[in-house]
Amino acid sequence: MQKKLLAVLAAVLTLGCFEESQTANMAPPLSLATFNAGLARGFVPRADERLLHVATALAEIDADVVCVQEVWEPDQIDAILKKTEAPFPHTYYERPAPKKGDDEDAPPCSEEEATTLAGCVQQNCADVPVNEMTGCVLGKCGEEFASLSAPCRTCVAAHVGQPTDVVLTTCTGFAAGGYAYDGHNGLLLLSRRPLSSQRLVALESHLTARAALVARLSDPGLGPLDLYCTHLTANLSSLEYAGAYESWQDERRAQIERILDDVESREDPAPVVLMGDMNCGPEVQGLGAEYPEDFELFADAGLEAPFASEATACTWCQENPLIAGGEDGD
Repeated sequence: MQKKLLAVLAAVLTLGCFEESQTANMAPPLSLATFNAGLARGFVPRADERLLHVATALAEIDADVVCVQEVWEPDQIDAILKKTEAPFPHTYYERPAPKKGDDEDAPPCSEEEATTLAGCVQQNCADVPVNEMTGCVLGKCGEEFASLSAPCRTCVAAHVGQPTDVVLTTCTGFAAGGYAYDGHNGLLLLSRRPLSSQRLVALESHLTARAALVARLSDPGLGPLDLYCTHLTANLSSLEYAGAYESWQDERRAQIERILDDVESREDPAPVVLMGDMNCGPEVQGLGAEYPEDFELFADAGLEAPFASEATACTWCQENPLIAGGEDGD
């Protein structure tokens, strides 16, 4: 498997004398971090077992600001806020309202579809824990899942992390083909310093709610900064794209353009820091690119990616214990 750098980055858009201001004031440098917690129950392994370890690790990060992704559930948010309240007393997160279907519409899954999938799941995944169910269904019942209609696949995938019987009852009972995790975007902004002017930029997306959290921070050396914390659409190869664009990649590119448009349209502009999981990245120092043409949109807009330019470790390879250990060794 080619080692890849899926940019989980902090990019800086320099407007004015950014570096000169820091040198002139001799203030301590601003430290920024981004952290994908991978707490997607039913999709990322051992989400429950890792929760408190993740919360503890976040509390120990030596940074002024941390942009956290994939904190999907209310109990996960509470656990992290409790562990990090001392080092990071200033926080920002939002729960956008999920998009629901019209209750009068036909249900996404027919009874026949549900019965076929349920039979395979019962035979092959009955004893699998809920947080490992997605992998089992896609691995053992991939043919049955692929045979579902597009609305049915979307609904089943949107309710990932719930028991199979609950998922099937939901998807055959009403048109609930909305967002996974009740529409939460999974984003959490932690800061040692006060934040102001918080707002959310909604990004059009399929299956998972995507957004950018925006907040202003005042730095002694740099002055006011606008922080953007986001997690862009991933290319979910195991799921057929059924959103408003042509593909997962087209959706991600539209999200990048939406964020850059927001940066350009601010009434009171300040230097921008863009942090998060971009699900795209350049080829650097032997690490393979992942949709580099998408990542190039940031550079075209004048943003610099210090982490990507100096990266020595990949984020998607065997050395990363969270994603290593697949059946084929990749």
